[in-house]
Amino acid sequence: MQELLKAGKITAEAREYAKSLIKEEVNVYDFVKKVEDKIFSLGGKLAFPVNISINEDAAHDTADYKGKDVFTRGQVVKVDIGAQVNGYVGDTAFTKEITTNNYKDLIKASEEALKEALKIIKPGIKLCEIGAVIESTIKKYGYNPIRNLGGHGVSKYNLHTGLFIPNYDNGSKAELKEDDTVAVEPFATTGHGMVFNKNIVKIFSLEKPKPTRVMSARKMQDYIIKEFNTLPFAEHHLKSSGKFSEAELRLGLRELVRSGILHSYHVLTEVSKGIVSQAEHTIIVNDDLTITTE
Repeated sequence: MQELLKAGKITAEAREYAKSLIKEEVNVYDFVKKVEDKIFSLGGKLAFPVNISINEDAAHDTADYKGKDVFTRGQVVKVDIGAQVNGYVGDTAFTKEITTNNYKDLIKASEEALKEALKIIKPGIKLCEIGAVIESTIKKYGYNPIRNLGGHGVSKYNLHTGLFIPNYDNGSKAELKEDDTVAVEPFATTGHGMVFNKNIVKIFSLEKPKPTRVMSARKMQDYIIKEFNTLPFAEHHLKSSGKFSEAELRLGLRELVRSGILHSYHVLTEVSKGIVSQAEHTIIVNDDLTITTE
């Protein structure tokens, strides 16, 4: 329990630090690096790469290694942050509109949906009841929830346990139990409310470790097991490690994905190019509701 609470506290501090940094003309890679370094300085490790998903992109994007992209006026940026302590995870997110104020209600819709959901969560609550509250709150603001994204159970070295917290009333009668640890994650959009896989992958996780004859893949797999276990990592982490040549990176990643050793996280984008906002906290389900990332 203490490690879970510590992970949440570190994640929350990193989130507030990120809020203080994000603004127009800030380099995206430098921003990601500073927030991730903050997690390490606080005594944690990464639960996953800092996700930076902009406008219609909802999730699973991050910075390119030493990329030149900067935050620009009018962007709606989702920042998803996770720290871990001995495998126990904190997961939180916020949305920031850069300089302008055109999407303040969209951002408020996901934030309020999260607050309203947390008010009703307790042992025995049905998942459909949580989804219904999220959906009604977002629609009250005139937007749609994203139906094929939602919250998720978390456990040691596992960001997605299979437990899905819907952002709409999906009819699920499954119930949350005492001491379940879950991330509640409303997404609101100006669009239709569905996402699809873009043909862009920057984030991976170890799926099925197994022997491989390709030397660069074997070397990379050993490094991934040591540094990340089964938690997600970004291509820029491999590049910044200095452990691999460009040829090893290219060949090793391709072989690990091809052989099913690595899972690929495609960037998720809204089907109608609707702008997306996100808010998220990690909680422990009990009568008093412990919000670890508050």
